[in-house]
Amino acid sequence: MDVIHIVHRHIDTFQTRLLEFEARKEPLNVTWAFPALTGDIIMDYFFGFNYGSTKDPSFTSFHAAFKLVGITGHVAMQFPWFLPVSILTFPSARARQDHR
Repeated sequence: MDVIHIVHRHIDTFQTRLLEFEARKEPLNVTWAFPALTGDIIMDYFFGFNYGSTKDPSFTSFHAAFKLVGITGHVAMQFPWFLPVSILTFPSARARQDHR
């Protein structure tokens, strides 16, 4: 299965975005740009679609969600009741749960 075209397509888009930032003489936050790029590549490879994070003006991606899981994931693994109790206790968590 030849999938290198997926990587090349997203790298081309990323390069275009880099040139946009250069033309505007605007700093680029690579903390958001690279997760957007890798997220688009992974989504395309595994699911056949992506959310266009590389094209998004602010490089919106799952980076913040991954960081949050990294902070709370170990607690949830040790205490399985933690996440359900959190959702019931905090209204903001419950609101996000209801939108699924």
